[in-house]
Amino acid sequence: MTTFISKITEIGPRIIRILGCNPGPMTLQGTNTYLIGTGRKRVLLDVGEARNAEYITSLETVLQQQDTTIDQIVISHWHHDHIGGLSDVLKCLHEPVSVYKIPRLEKEDEPMPHLISYIPLKHQDEIKTQGATLRIHHTPGHTTDHAVLELVEEDAVFSGDCVLGEGTTVFEDLHSYMTSLQDTPEHLHLAAAENVTNHMHKLLKDGKVVSQGDRWCLVQRNGKL
Repeated sequence: MTTFISKITEIGPRIIRILGCNPGPMTLQGTNTYLIGTGRKRVLLDVGEARNAEYITSLETVLQQQDTTIDQIVISHWHHDHIGGLSDVLKCLHEPVSVYKIPRLEKEDEPMPHLISYIPLKHQDEIKTQGATLRIHHTPGHTTDHAVLELVEEDAVFSGDCVLGEGTTVFEDLHSYMTSLQDTPEHLHLAAAENVTNHMHKLLKDGKVVSQGDRWCLVQRNGKL
């Protein structure tokens, strides 16, 4: 059963989630964006899609209620539902804003909306604001520029599209994506291994693999291993 997500949710003293108001097959109820920090100037993680007045209204409501503004924006990756609303967000702010993103080095970097420039991030960089320290983890796979943000004070992460609340993510590079999932804590490895084993047993019942001791072998279309 899917849990209904409100447009605005105060997750904790440092985090307010603002739903992107862009429901769809890939975005589910909407893309999550986050206002992070406790001071008069805060960090916004991701900016939703372009030309979405409903999202901008929600964002402006939060800023007014919190008596705060945004002076730093971090883009988790280049997909339009995470970066598309950048120009619209900047229009509703009235002071300079620093925009950060990991560059797409393996492919030509997607242009920012209206050619807005950004400050390039790299693995283990830190972005600080009052009440929050965000450590950047480059986790390519979903996209080549994908970043997971660690909130140091809460020992928590913003997973972007590397891990979803429902379903499974798409990826540009499966090898890089699987490597990125090694951010997975060691104490969860046993549970993760159990999930993989369950997948293999499903494929066994489907007749697509066979078990040979501690090895699994793929069954070819001609019936051979």
